[in-house]
Amino acid sequence: METHFMTRYPRVVTDMLLLFKIFRWQVWLVIFGTLIFISTCLWAIENWKVENSSFDPYKAFATIFKAFLFQGFEDTPGSTPGRLLVGVFLTSMVVKGYLYSGSLTAFLSAPRFEKVPKSAEEMLELGYTMWIQEVFGPYIIVKNSQSIYVQKLLETAEVSLDESQVLTSEIIQRALTENL
Repeated sequence: METHFMTRYPRVVTDMLLLFKIFRWQVWLVIFGTLIFISTCLWAIENWKVENSSFDPYKAFATIFKAFLFQGFEDTPGSTPGRLLVGVFLTSMVVKGYLYSGSLTAFLSAPRFEKVPKSAEEMLELGYTMWIQEVFGPYIIVKNSQSIYVQKLLETAEVSLDESQVLTSEIIQRALTENL
């Protein structure tokens, strides 16, 4: 059964975590894992190459995390392999920065709207109710529908018995602002 119905205009979704939804959680996990791995490698290289190194794991992580955020850092590695590792990581972070910036621009340039129901099942899932007039043909069609979703909607529907009542501006306004 093909159904046409009028619902309110979808609202724009405001989400404080939208900046992190640009990438899936797996990508963020890989980025965080990379920070830990490169920090560990830097700490190991510095303690292996430089005698009496004061480069502890915290300093290694702070150096790599500051590079990740494009911040300056005072404690540069003392060994050539350590400096090379930080240089390669900085280069990869420049690429990551441009990817994130491009994705951010594309992701935030179009607004996100809440879902609009396209079926009786979706209307139930999203908490919509139905307004229908009992005296006209669509009520008979809905009442005789074999769909359990349509029947559940009919149970919670606002049924009008007044045949003179058509879609008034009040009903239309309610439909456009409420889940009716």
